[in-house]
Amino acid sequence: MASASGRVRPYSRLIGICALLLTVTSCSGDSDDDRAPEVGLEPATRICDGTLTASAAEDLEALTAEDTFKETTVPSVPPADLEEFLDVLRASTAGHEDFCFIYRADDDRATLSLAFGWRESTPTDFEPAGDEAAYATGDFAYADTRMASLYFPCGIRNMPEDFVSARLYTHSGPMTSHDARTSILNSVSRAVAEGLGCLEGAGLVEGRPERVG
Repeated sequence: MASASGRVRPYSRLIGICALLLTVTSCSGDSDDDRAPEVGLEPATRICDGTLTASAAEDLEALTAEDTFKETTVPSVPPADLEEFLDVLRASTAGHEDFCFIYRADDDRATLSLAFGWRESTPTDFEPAGDEAAYATGDFAYADTRMASLYFPCGIRNMPEDFVSARLYTHSGPMTSHDARTSILNSVSRAVAEGLGCLEGAGLVEGRPERVG
């Protein structure tokens, strides 16, 4: 709107500028691009960089009563990448390196996590008792209500620590489904062993490991 002298009033000029910018963004300064992206959900067969076989994916679904999962609660944190993890594991001198976290769709606390490290030897003279169970896969495998553990030979580094120690941790309370958790751990361990180049001699069974003892 112009005054009698022909000058445009300041607030009229502002309205015009705002109208022009509406095609790009709103005058409020908020846009869809400013919003944080949502963390995506994946089916069990794609979780942990696709390292779960069909049977292990079924076991994860049965264990959690879910059919989709997430690997992080923070959009800036990427999901697991097997190739990148193998580079970390080959050079690792730590106890265990975290590979993958598995969250239920609506949880902010991980349900399960998987980690791998190196050891000079495996446990000996182990006899399962109470809530423990042993399994025929790798060099040694067992599970209790808090953790599943698996060891397999992988002498690729010319170092004394030529066994890989694989762990699946339970974060959401005790779980009695030892078979399901060992199946998940065995599946991911096979993918790790194959990536390291030692699957042939690792002794890791295909499918679900059987209980022993």
